[in-house]
Amino acid sequence: MRYIKFLMFLLSIFISSLSSYGQVMDPPNWEVSVDKEKLEPGDTIVISFQAEVPADWYLYSSDFDPELGPMLTEINFGENQSYEVIGDLIPVDPKEKYDELWGGKYTYFTGIAEFQQRIKIRSSVPKIEAVAIYQICSDVTGQCIPFETDLVWNSKKEDFLQNQSASIKDGNDLISSKELKSFKNEFKIEEKEEGGAFLLTFFLLSFGAGLAALLTPCVFPMIPMTVTYFTKSNISRANGISQALLYGFSIILIYTLIGTVFSLLFGADFANFLSTHWLPNLFFFAVFSTICTILFWII
Repeated sequence: MRYIKFLMFLLSIFISSLSSYGQVMDPPNWEVSVDKEKLEPGDTIVISFQAEVPADWYLYSSDFDPELGPMLTEINFGENQSYEVIGDLIPVDPKEKYDELWGGKYTYFTGIAEFQQRIKIRSSVPKIEAVAIYQICSDVTGQCIPFETDLVWNSKKEDFLQNQSASIKDGNDLISSKELKSFKNEFKIEEKEEGGAFLLTFFLLSFGAGLAALLTPCVFPMIPMTVTYFTKSNISRANGISQALLYGFSIILIYTLIGTVFSLLFGADFANFLSTHWLPNLFFFAVFSTICTILFWII
């Protein structure tokens, strides 16, 4: 009974640590600029859109196969008589990566994301309006959050107005932002924790997940058997405790060493490959099916 109460207490700590993660993620800040100061009708300019991508997050680019799976960044321009869009949106120096899960290469940005678009000016005072539809993801939290941000560049004021939050700028211009439904789940994160606070929260989450795994049907029945082995098969209580500690720390050491060696040899994504790719899962299925068949034969 005491053991169950202790588990429930630790589980409550784990659940409370989730609340520090369940905060609202603010959309990235966007800036717009053009390559010419003075504009005249007939000029062709390049307008640049720059987004500040939060730390530990990345923003998908616009130049990979749309059938691959991730959400491409789109910047859609509304119909306007003061300008004309020329050509396609061009991402500036995105990074490229092959993903086993998607089965193909995709491009993305970290830090600063920049997109450029050629535009032909038709009016002496053009007002360029666009809507950025994009998605940011994090391998740390496993989340993907799409956003929709309104972008406006006004040549008359030579400034940039951005829909970012429900507030008023300069007393006249309404600034607001739309956040779409989360790609993976309903909760969102604002990663404001730094240093030790973030590591402590991550540790509590990992520790709580390990405790929750103890309640699974294949693990929980083994707990009294293991405890009984160390408490009843030893001459003294101190000897049983020392052997139990040696047993526990040996498991930690073995798995840590194996994980470190495999990460150094095959990369940090190797564990994800083992758990998600069809080939190792097919191999594990064959191994466990064989063991199960042998046990049935013996019994």
